[in-house]
Amino acid sequence: MNNFSLAAGILTVFCATGFGQEFADPAAQAPAPPPPAQQTPGAPPAPAQQNQNPRQINAKPDNTAPDDIDNVYLSFKAYYWLTNGTFNMRSGVKAVSPGDSTLPTLGDATKHNLGGQITFPAGKYNRLEVSYYQAHANGTSTAPQNLTFFGQNIPSGDFLSTSLRVRSLDVTWNYLTWPDPPENARLRIKTLWGFQWRSVQSIIDAPFETSATFSPAVGTINIFYPELGIGAEYVLSKYVYLDGRASGFAWPHRAVVWDADGNLVLRYKFVEVFGGYKASHLKTSPQGEEYVVGTFKGAYAGLRIVWR
Repeated sequence: MNNFSLAAGILTVFCATGFGQEFADPAAQAPAPPPPAQQTPGAPPAPAQQNQNPRQINAKPDNTAPDDIDNVYLSFKAYYWLTNGTFNMRSGVKAVSPGDSTLPTLGDATKHNLGGQITFPAGKYNRLEVSYYQAHANGTSTAPQNLTFFGQNIPSGDFLSTSLRVRSLDVTWNYLTWPDPPENARLRIKTLWGFQWRSVQSIIDAPFETSATFSPAVGTINIFYPELGIGAEYVLSKYVYLDGRASGFAWPHRAVVWDADGNLVLRYKFVEVFGGYKASHLKTSPQGEEYVVGTFKGAYAGLRIVWR
């Protein structure tokens, strides 16, 4: 009896111990988390990486005034030109007798002529200019020698009535080279790139010539050339500025063309009034049968309407 009671007691203790371990709280059995790593006091946080390119530079703001003289969208200009000068005609390389015919008074260029210009936007502060003028010269003289021009023979001593008409067309890219943007700069430098055309028509008549085979010598010579030039503006005040330019092109033993002008401009809102001096020179190619040389020059004035 005592042995049985002892065995039962041992078995009871064993079962209680095993079941207690089996149904124990899992949270109590989970190992404790490790203590957090201690940070070194005073250590600054690592800086975040910047994606910005260190070479990238922000564009400088454009402080050019909306009514700046070069801030032009569209413009129209017309002018009156009081020209003077002389033109002459000479024999060219292909003439029957090269260098033998010279008419020093082909025309007197003291005339009143008109011209104009239209501009279009071609990049900020730059513009495309289409310029045109037509000028005339005429006169009377006596043939200094036997002349041959445009296939007509003119005896020495004949009374001559002559006239000349020049048509000029230029298509020019007016590029603001310095400074860009202009902002408050007083001096601005432009470069000019373009194409130019000149048409020179000459008429030589001998009204008292009695030969039945004679007819007036009439001919037209054209020049097609590129155009290179430079211009400058100087701003005196908000309402006054100076403007000048020179352009042209030449080739050895061929045609020569150049133009130059300078003027004072008074401006108010969308209207500009200008006046100054203008010159235009041409020499057609001496490689033909005849060629023309001369210069139109004189004071001019006009009006320009500007849209901004």
